[in-house]
Parts: sequence; C-alpha cells; structure tokens
Amino acid sequence: MVMAGRECDCQQPVGSDRPDVRLRTRDGNDYVTELKLVKAAVNVKGKDKDLTAEQIQKNMEKALAAAMVQIEKNKYTLKFQGYGNKIYKTASAVSGRGRRPGHF
Repeated sequence: MVMAGRECDCQQPVGSDRPDVRLRTRDGNDYVTELKLVKAAVNVKGKDKDLTAEQIQKNMEKALAAAMVQIEKNKYTLKFQGYGNKIYKTASAVSGRGRRPGHF
C-alpha cells in the first residue's frame, strides 16, 4: 500500500513470522511496529470487572515490553536491512472494552 509517498505493509512475512506493520518513509527509513491489545476488564464469575487505570497502565507496559522482545526474537528488521536506511523498532498498545462479548 502506498500513502502520500510512503509505503506501508501489514502482516508481511519475515522468516517464519510477521510484523504487524512496516512503514517506509519518503526518505527510505523503515518503522517496524508490533501492536498489542490490552484488556480493560476481566471476567469474574461471568461478569466483566473493569480494571483500574493503574492496572491497565501496568498491563500496557508489559505488553509494550513483550512487543519489543517479539521484534528482536523474530528478527523482524532483518528483511529491511542493507539498503542504507535507518530502521526504527516501535511498539504500540491500545486498551478498551468491546461492544461484543469477547471482542475489543
């Protein structure tokens, strides 16, 4: 996909795995991003119980750390090296409650 002079790939194979997003900027630099979804509620005895802001923040920090480990472990940037470009490893986490049971 090309957007305003940029190239964006989603779920493109790198070895035996796939980074969530790779964005190439106009200057040729690559941003490899792993996305994580963090629950804002847990199911307790059949009912959703909202997590506190502190609990969500802690879970998001863990998810971001896990995403960076995943980028390194699966060598997501290897495919994009060797073109004289800079490669940035990024992680994003989002949290929310779904409108349907079991979905965000």
